[in-house]
Amino acid sequence: MKFKKHLLASGVAVAIASAAMPALAGLTVLEKTPEKPPIPPQQVVEEGTRARAENERLNREIDRLKADLSRVQAELAASKGNEQACSAKLAKINQTLDQIEQRMAEVGTALLRVNFGYSSAKFDPTPEIGEAMVSAGMKAKRINIRGHSDNTGSVEANRVLAMTRAISAKKYLTERGVAKGKVYVFSRGSSEPVGDNSTEEGRAQNRRVDVEFIR
Repeated sequence: MKFKKHLLASGVAVAIASAAMPALAGLTVLEKTPEKPPIPPQQVVEEGTRARAENERLNREIDRLKADLSRVQAELAASKGNEQACSAKLAKINQTLDQIEQRMAEVGTALLRVNFGYSSAKFDPTPEIGEAMVSAGMKAKRINIRGHSDNTGSVEANRVLAMTRAISAKKYLTERGVAKGKVYVFSRGSSEPVGDNSTEEGRAQNRRVDVEFIR
């Protein structure tokens, strides 16, 4: 019997031209190291659920910090003329912004919400929130901007207004260096309220864009 030896890139293997099983005695067959078994689907689902829950928790923390920021900014405006009080408020604002940036770095998907005036599509975040958005936008792989409205007016008018708000937010980001190709805009019209449309406060909450940064 003749045996042909082939030199392979991964090592030496013996190829048998024709032989009966007893002829293999004394030969060492090199086997490929078995690969790790795939992660069971249930485990993948559980890990994905935990990741989403953690993202939601961090996003709630971001919302809380934004509320703190708005409160401190209001206090700062009321403290004008009092240099010591202003200094303390500014320090608090900077600390809150640092916390927001840290939470956004931790979360896989971060959501920032910016509200609009009645029937307005002017995207006008505070300088601090605008800076945080641009910073997150630079690092994100994809940005989804969803425009929303209250339920005042027709369904079609609200759909158009919501889209105009989303486009306005995209323009804000791209004019500050965020790549256009990774920013996507959507209109939700009045279909996804976060506030009670029967109250002015609730309608004000619903006039918004939700900007989602996916890392």
